[in-house]
Amino acid sequence: MKKYFAYIEDVKNNPGQYSKTIRQLVARHERDLQNEAYYFCEESADHVINFVESLKHYEDKFRGLPIILEPWQAFLLAMLYGWKKSKDGLRKHKKCYIQVARKAGKSILGAGIVLYHLRFGEAEEVYSIATKRDQAKLIYNKIKGIVGQVPNGEKYVTIHQNDIKIGDAIYTPMDAESRRADGFNPSLVIADEVHAMKNFDLIDVYQDGMGARSQPIMFMITTAGYSKGAAYEEYQRCKKVLSGEFTDETLLPMIFELDEGDGWEDQEVWGKSNPNLHVSVSLEYLQDQYNEATQKFTKEISFKTKNLNLWSTDSEETWISEKEWKLCNQEFVLSQLIGRRCYGGIDLAGVSDLTGYTLYFPLDNGKIVAIHKCYLPEETLPEKQRMENSNYYTWVRDKYVTATAGVVTDHKVLIDDLLSDAKLYDIIEIGYDPYKSGNIISFIEAEGLQMIPIKQGMAYFSEPCKSWERSVKDSQVIDNNPVMAWCMSNAVVKPDHHENIIPLKRDHKKSNKIDLVITSVIAHKVMRDNEDGLREPEVKENPLNAWAKSLERKNEDENTIRNENPLNAWAKEYLKNDSEKGN
Repeated sequence: MKKYFAYIEDVKNNPGQYSKTIRQLVARHERDLQNEAYYFCEESADHVINFVESLKHYEDKFRGLPIILEPWQAFLLAMLYGWKKSKDGLRKHKKCYIQVARKAGKSILGAGIVLYHLRFGEAEEVYSIATKRDQAKLIYNKIKGIVGQVPNGEKYVTIHQNDIKIGDAIYTPMDAESRRADGFNPSLVIADEVHAMKNFDLIDVYQDGMGARSQPIMFMITTAGYSKGAAYEEYQRCKKVLSGEFTDETLLPMIFELDEGDGWEDQEVWGKSNPNLHVSVSLEYLQDQYNEATQKFTKEISFKTKNLNLWSTDSEETWISEKEWKLCNQEFVLSQLIGRRCYGGIDLAGVSDLTGYTLYFPLDNGKIVAIHKCYLPEETLPEKQRMENSNYYTWVRDKYVTATAGVVTDHKVLIDDLLSDAKLYDIIEIGYDPYKSGNIISFIEAEGLQMIPIKQGMAYFSEPCKSWERSVKDSQVIDNNPVMAWCMSNAVVKPDHHENIIPLKRDHKKSNKIDLVITSVIAHKVMRDNEDGLREPEVKENPLNAWAKSLERKNEDENTIRNENPLNAWAKEYLKNDSEKGN
């Protein structure tokens, strides 16, 4: 029996050994056999498989031995090259997404595919792309080594420093910084380790260039990653295609991962993420990695992500784990919140940065429903999408983020939305950071909303943070907003000597936004203070006065007063005059 048919039968007969995503892919193959729009061509499948297996290894103990494809690799190639469209005989699949744990032979497989296109394609223009040059050249180096095992290989294959040619076909490794003066016309692009890409701008450039090709292939291959950017979004889309929630007949997704409910400590399920277990990766190696992971939390995250292929944003300072936050992602009916009391937290960030507010609705059953409104200036979107490893364009499209006109956030749009929400809901109070507020709070309060200053220094903000954390970990908070999930994945804490905490940006990177985490903590504090009757009367002071207090710095050395921040000097003078007036 051919390897790919044997693999299909094994998945069907031993479903417990394979992830749900692999079972779904096999099921899709079975369904397509009944679909008149497509047909499976064994001859095409066998042709590419036989070619790759005619090549030889060049490294270590396998040097000179033929490349033997594992059943899963043969199945992948058979699905990619065997399925054709009935109307014209062209390949069905134009995109392929492979997510598999490390040491699964990804690069050698990619090298075989590149050589196949160079050898049997027509005027092929092939690229491997990655964020860094060294990563992009992995396949180049593999091909160079493989060609060295072919007798008189240099007669057929021309290897230059930056490209490889067979006849009119050319392969070139490219990184994110590469620039070409001539136009792209790619027939095959292998995007390596896409989890490291902050966005898919690089992939999009090559994807757009494929328009003139009748059956191009965008081949994305990766392990899971530590941050949930564009690659994670593609991973989620692939899973929805496999489940049938989304339809994309041109996409071939093959994802090796643990299933929900599988314990990462259970070595019986490690094979789901490691299809090359006992071949290019040994059980002993995984056991050694696991043993170290049980002793170091940082190593645990690495083991889960790279050896078990699980997406993770955890680190040694992660505040709320991905698993814990996932429990907050519950559905609710927005219309049922109309007229209910709620409490808010607002963040008035820099004029060109993410800003927004959160409303917390306490329910009769002890649960708390969160809704968020976010804003960004429209003209900064391209740069922020590129730099912040986020999904801003998708969020704008899905109305999770409002893009205001211009290069700075139009706070009037935020205020108008807040006032509209005040007509829908019974907003009791809204907390804000007086340091960031300026006079905008006065405008909001003039419209009749009760604004409460909440200081965010360690001494003031630690207990509200801990209280919010308890509510999250007790499964009280219902929050299904993807922008908040991203902000949460960016939030870490670093306790001081007294175990005080405040949220910090992961790796101290400005691009790791946590704004909605801050507004959630503020909203939660305002809610708790009101619900528990803990409101302190002095916090209802004039908002401009509160802002001035937040700016004021006490100077022990009066000689330094001339060098202080002018805002601080203004605050001192303002508070002095305010005190003399008896306010």
